[in-house]
Amino acid sequence: MKKIISLLCISAVMFSCQKTNNPPTTSSGGGSSPQNTTISNGFPSSGTGSINGVLYSQKLTITNYSVTQYAAGAGFSAIAKPFSFISFYSGVIGYNPAGVVKINSTILKDSIRGSTNYYTDTTSNSVYSSVSWNVGGNPSFSTFTTSVPRGYPAIVNTGYLPAAFSKSVPLTLTFGTANYTNTDSLFVVITDNISSAFIYKYLPGNSTSVTFPVAQLSGFSVGTQGAITIFAKNYSNLTNAGKNYIFVLENTLAQWVTINP
Repeated sequence: MKKIISLLCISAVMFSCQKTNNPPTTSSGGGSSPQNTTISNGFPSSGTGSINGVLYSQKLTITNYSVTQYAAGAGFSAIAKPFSFISFYSGVIGYNPAGVVKINSTILKDSIRGSTNYYTDTTSNSVYSSVSWNVGGNPSFSTFTTSVPRGYPAIVNTGYLPAAFSKSVPLTLTFGTANYTNTDSLFVVITDNISSAFIYKYLPGNSTSVTFPVAQLSGFSVGTQGAITIFAKNYSNLTNAGKNYIFVLENTLAQWVTINP
């Protein structure tokens, strides 16, 4: 289970290359609802603009164990940066605290890594059936409270992930038509618990299947247990007191798999 939980961080880091650079196309005043982010080929478009904060919540279902868990995190920068999860959540690029930050009634822990701050939920037992955010604010950030109206992406069929696959033949995962709804993008990851190798693909949210060729599967260890994880994401934007924020809701489906020759 630890391997799958670690994919929460992989999800954040792997989106680091999805950047936006132009002024925002959607905004709303303090206290109003975030607006759906403009999407291009499954990702926030260049019109999303530079961002002062990323606030995300994830619902994770592990099919083998019928387990559902939730996680949340946030990061803020007084100077707007191109949209990138790694900039805001992982602590790699410096950013600022923003006062007390709550998701629903849960206060996120303000952690420090080196000279950077980031917020995470460390309770491991919170349930976010809907998502409201409260940012306490400070001289760099104005206080705001808002609810994310979109709701989590929906997964219609959770039974399509295989229990095993062969690394010597291409692996196709067939989602089916409209299996993911309220979804802007999909991030599909396969990991190997022995070598810690992983491969991944990004897809638009309306994709019906994905194929990993043998060349990508060849690096996995035979006879070991791995995991297939699919992150379904949607995005919303809010402008408050001249600062731009993006809200990410993620519904994640994961399953342990056996890797065969």
